[in-house]
Amino acid sequence: MTRIKSANPDLIMLYATGTSGSVVAKNYKQLGLTVPVLGSAGMAIPEFLKLSGSIAEEGKWVFLGSNMLAAPGLPESDPFRKNLYDPLKRAIRQKFGESKDVSIFHAGPFDGMRVLVRALKTAGTDNRAALRDALEKIRIPDGLVGGFECSPTDHQAAKIDPSVPLIIKNGEWCLLE
Repeated sequence: MTRIKSANPDLIMLYATGTSGSVVAKNYKQLGLTVPVLGSAGMAIPEFLKLSGSIAEEGKWVFLGSNMLAAPGLPESDPFRKNLYDPLKRAIRQKFGESKDVSIFHAGPFDGMRVLVRALKTAGTDNRAALRDALEKIRIPDGLVGGFECSPTDHQAAKIDPSVPLIIKNGEWCLLE
């Protein structure tokens, strides 16, 4: 961080996970840095918010992450919150209790199960070839971590980057306006 400070950069692009990113945040503050920071999706997790959120909030850091993190601050009528986030939150809290927070680590499996259920219904069987053929026809434009779309020649499934710019405001993830 000392070398970065002496280089006087216009921007720090920080590709890290939440815990290692929090070490960088603490060093950033200790060195009195004020340069803008763009953090990766790996930092946009609850652990980073707990360990270093105030530093990132003071520094107006921007993170690329899932809009799922900002869902609690969206209006209850927002389609993303109403149709995806809130149903997952209800299911998790019914199973594990009201104190259980929903995290990005729940989102991927939730989206995957939506795809699997649709594939099983489309295929009408659990035969591997039939499931593959069904998956190649399924289009789910929305998801907690992105949409789903495969084809016979492309099994990647993620057609667009679902990342959105996030900031920390009052200790919570918020969409950058």
